[in-house]
Amino acid sequence: MRPPIPQSRLVSSYAVALAAIFLAGWLATTTAEATPFTEEVFCGDQLCGVMTIDTYDTSTGNLDSESKYWLGGAHINGDFQEIKHGKYHYIQSITSNTDSFRWINDTANPLPNPWLDTPPGGYAVRDGAGDPNFNNQAFDYKPWYDEGNEFPNFFDRPRDYMLQAKTLPGNKLEWLFETWLVCTIFEDSDGDNEAKDDSYIVAPLLGWQWGYEISYEDALNLGVDDIEDFTLSLKEFKFIGTPSDDWLLAISSATKYGADPNQDYFSVELDDCVKCISEPAALGILGLGLFSIALANRRRTRLAV
Repeated sequence: MRPPIPQSRLVSSYAVALAAIFLAGWLATTTAEATPFTEEVFCGDQLCGVMTIDTYDTSTGNLDSESKYWLGGAHINGDFQEIKHGKYHYIQSITSNTDSFRWINDTANPLPNPWLDTPPGGYAVRDGAGDPNFNNQAFDYKPWYDEGNEFPNFFDRPRDYMLQAKTLPGNKLEWLFETWLVCTIFEDSDGDNEAKDDSYIVAPLLGWQWGYEISYEDALNLGVDDIEDFTLSLKEFKFIGTPSDDWLLAISSATKYGADPNQDYFSVELDDCVKCISEPAALGILGLGLFSIALANRRRTRLAV
C-alpha cells in the first residue's frame, strides 16, 4: 500500500537542520533483521521453487514536516524463483489497530480487521494523522497482492502516521502482516468493478509473518512532539506452514467492506496444491542459481500499511 501524501510540507531551513540532528539519534534506536531469509517451497514432496526475502528494514518519511505527517514503518523485498510451473500469486492480510485507511468505495466506515491487501478496488488514506480528508488509491478487484507483471517480485513499504501512537491503547501503533505464496487452481473473475461476484480456489504453499510497531513516550520536551518520543521497531520475521485464523478470515466472504448497498467482499477457497502444480518449468530445471531477476519499484509504497 502507498503512504499518505501530506498536503503541506513547508518548513524552515532551521527546522530541517534540527530535525536532522534529532533524527540521527532516533534512527539509532530502530531495528533491522539480518537478511536474506530463504525457504524452499514444496507441494507434498515436490520442490516448487525457492522464496527469498532479501530486504527487511525500517522505513521513515516526512520527518522534516509537521508532526502529524511523520511516517514510520517497514520495507520488505524479495522474490520467488520457480522450478515447477504453476499460476502463482501472493495473498496478504493485515491486522492493525489504526484507522489511517478506509475502503475506497465507502470512507464513512472503518475497514474490517483483519482485511485483505488491498480491499476490492483499492483504499483511501488520510491526508494526515487524524485528518478527516482522504486520498484515494485505486487498485483492481482481485484478491492478489501482486498486480499486472509484478510477480515474482514481492515488495512492500507500509508506513503509518507515528503521531497516532499517542492516543492508541498502551501508546502503541501496530501493523501485522501475513503473506502467502499461493498457486491458483480456479479463477472466475469477470473484470467488473465488483469482487463479490467472482470466485477463486487456491492452494497456500508458503507463508511469512512480519510487521512493525511504533511506541510513544513523552521523554524529551514534555508536552511537545519530538521525534525522540517515538520508537519504531520491526516485528520478528518468520516463515510459516499453516495459515492463521486471521488470514483465513481475511480471504473469506465473511470479511465485508463498507455498508449496504455498496458492500463488497472476496471469496477465496482452499484446495490441494497437486491440482495447480505441473511439471518443472524450462528455466527451473537448469537450476535456481543460473539467473537473476531484476527488482523494480512496485506499487505498494504506502503510508500506513
